[in-house]
Amino acid sequence: MKVELLPKRDAPLGFYEELTAKPEATPFHTVEWLAYLEKIISGAQTHFIVIEEDSDFLGMMPVILRKKGPIQWISSLPYGTYGGFLMKDHVHIKPLAESLRQLLSPKGAVTHIIDFNNTLPPLKGFSYSIQLYHFIELDEGYDYIWEKVYNNAQRNSQRVARKRGVTARKIETERELRIFYDMYRTTYAEKKSHTFSFEQLNLLMKHLKPSGIFHGLLAYYGEEPIAGVVNLFHPSMAVGFLQGSIRKYLYLRPVNLLIDETIRDAIDRGCRIFNLGVTPKNAEGTVKFKESFGARRGYFPVQSRTSLLYRAAKFFLS
Repeated sequence: MKVELLPKRDAPLGFYEELTAKPEATPFHTVEWLAYLEKIISGAQTHFIVIEEDSDFLGMMPVILRKKGPIQWISSLPYGTYGGFLMKDHVHIKPLAESLRQLLSPKGAVTHIIDFNNTLPPLKGFSYSIQLYHFIELDEGYDYIWEKVYNNAQRNSQRVARKRGVTARKIETERELRIFYDMYRTTYAEKKSHTFSFEQLNLLMKHLKPSGIFHGLLAYYGEEPIAGVVNLFHPSMAVGFLQGSIRKYLYLRPVNLLIDETIRDAIDRGCRIFNLGVTPKNAEGTVKFKESFGARRGYFPVQSRTSLLYRAAKFFLS
């Protein structure tokens, strides 16, 4: 087996399209998402690490590269989104560990790999941590999920929202996206978390909606929007991506309703998994909320490395 890092123009994109149709692929592995990242990250270029044996391609990992002077950022993938290898078959790539380490840690590199499918061996010189996420299996259909997967508290929350007149509508226009964005920005500011700009979010909708990847919902109390979600859909997996709400209306359980509506839509689209996203450490409230939907826990490794050159530059420039 051999492994190499190829720019997009030289990569076997036909083979990669086949890989992104596999059940383990996420919306973040799609060529549409990678193209979107190139548009919103200055200087970003899509590359692929390709594993090949006897002229047969075995697997590929999307990588976003960005350079500034002697420093190079390597990520699979940025913004904490799922990356890592997609494999043709169950191929053991531990023997490639040293080759992969060299490709992912050139001089001056800052490397961050979110290995969602847990395909990479631990790489020498990289930090290694485990992330928690939650997911719901959708194969049994909505009625089964309502009766057997949601807990009693969640079913009661759904009844409360609907009884009090909360409804859900799809985000179709730039104006509706702006309404969502204002709630999203406020929500994430309270958490002191990174937020996308409205321009980036608008580009997300314009770029990914035609392919069916973008999926957005607003919750209304009467005619007043009170919460919203943006999800990303892929044939096998839907992912909860962003959400926002108005705090004073949370007693109406609008976010609960929106997740329920997302699950219904995902089932209608044929998705097998609804991934509720990464769950932060020590966020017991978030864990309880997700698990009220019957979401199960999943884990994936994250490997990171910061070069000595970068650390030195950061020290002298700080």
